[in-house]
Amino acid sequence: MKVTTLLVALLVTTAATAQTITKNIDSKVTRVTVFPQGAQVTRVTQASIAAGRSELTFTGISPYMDQSSLRVEASGGFTILSVSPVANKMHDQEKRKDIEALETSRKVWEKLQIRDRATLSIYTEEEKMLEANYKVGGDNTGLKATDLAAVLDLHRTRLRDLKFNEIDYNERIQKEQDSINRINEQITALNANTETSTMDVVVTVQSQTGATGDFTLSYVVANAGWNPSYDLYVDDINKPLTLKYKANVWQNTGEQWKDVRIAFSNGNPNESGIAPVLNPLWLRNIISAYSAAPAAMYKELSEVVVGGHKMARADEKNYLADQGNVYYAPQTQNATSISFELATPYTVVNDGQIRAVDMKSQEIPASFEYFCVPKREKKAYLMAHIPNWLDYNLMDGEVNLYYEGTYTGKTAFSLANTDDTLNLSLGIDKGITVERKQVKDYNKRVILSDKKTATASFEISVRNNKKYPINITIEDQVPVTTDKDISIDDISHDGATRDTETGKVTWKLNIPSGKEQKERLSYTVKYPKSYRVQID
Repeated sequence: MKVTTLLVALLVTTAATAQTITKNIDSKVTRVTVFPQGAQVTRVTQASIAAGRSELTFTGISPYMDQSSLRVEASGGFTILSVSPVANKMHDQEKRKDIEALETSRKVWEKLQIRDRATLSIYTEEEKMLEANYKVGGDNTGLKATDLAAVLDLHRTRLRDLKFNEIDYNERIQKEQDSINRINEQITALNANTETSTMDVVVTVQSQTGATGDFTLSYVVANAGWNPSYDLYVDDINKPLTLKYKANVWQNTGEQWKDVRIAFSNGNPNESGIAPVLNPLWLRNIISAYSAAPAAMYKELSEVVVGGHKMARADEKNYLADQGNVYYAPQTQNATSISFELATPYTVVNDGQIRAVDMKSQEIPASFEYFCVPKREKKAYLMAHIPNWLDYNLMDGEVNLYYEGTYTGKTAFSLANTDDTLNLSLGIDKGITVERKQVKDYNKRVILSDKKTATASFEISVRNNKKYPINITIEDQVPVTTDKDISIDDISHDGATRDTETGKVTWKLNIPSGKEQKERLSYTVKYPKSYRVQID
């Protein structure tokens, strides 16, 4: 009897263990790292797991998930047996707020249109009744002429009112239909090329006694991104400048990023972290190979040129295979990437709209000077020089410039700049007056024998109308030539340096507040009288 009872208990236990329990699990997005193209999403949740084998279906995942990037971590008294991403065409995403708003507006217009159509039909029916009564009255009337005239006036007035009301309501109905059509077009445009279904992640687990598990899912999604921009403020050239870092972020992933921790990285989640392999370069006489057997030559050349890449791909495949299941493999990180994390949770709506997010504000030491090329423009530009600019984690991006509280234009940071000092033009300062004039007494042309001699002289003046002294760099030029029959002599540029190869002449001046400083540039050009030469 005891043996029979034990056998029955064993069979029941075995049947319960063999049965797979299915369960849907909701999870919440808690952290997102946004890349210039794509984003890494992290979800967390907790689930109770029964004894035996269970299939836990994590729902509501973005359909734009890169399945190879999926990683599942869990803790508890159970073992993960498998992880499978599965498309769920039966479950729609949560509707976008902008589409919801459009659909609500459409319902309002449709309701107004129904009411106006009902009112129009009443006027139409009344008109029909009025016409019918008029015919009946006309056939059986015994009214005097004066009474008949009064009846006709009443009929005419009421009929006119009905007609006018019908015209008004037809116009209203048409306007309502136009609004409905525009809303439908906008909804169609927003839904174009948008996947409305979701993805499920099915995790199969095995537990001996049942447990409560903590799950973390992370994966990379497309249809999201960001790019940096900056606001640069200079209120006083004797103080550090203020730089505000901003992220222009968007997402249309089908998921809601509500009150989540967000970081912005310039990394590339699709970039391979595997170092390239340099293979031997075997040289062959490809000319003789071509002449002897073109097909064989092509095969050999393919091996030489492409072979190294093929081997690299094979190595890469083996490397990935050694990592075990893809959902346990760690994400490759670029050691040189820059990342900014917001201090407080933030919401990015799933609508594809770009939103500017303030990341941080920082005071940066800089030196300032003015710069002008009066031969080209009689204007002075304020320049900022930021030393050791790589220390500030700057990235390529557009910069909005503000000087003394006024927007002055745009510039851009470029990582192609390899100098230690970043030079920025902050725009024109109208508080600096620049002039360049010819000195007439010195500008002349003389013909001697077979040569012409031309002398040019210019006066450059700069007035500082600011309340503080300024440093300014002035550039002009002396002509240069490679023609042995042309010579440039009597060059004068007191206080300036000259590059003999380019002819560039540079003054570096310090001008006190309210003062004007003048400089002079002159030179003489000799050339054959048969030449036509422009000397300035």
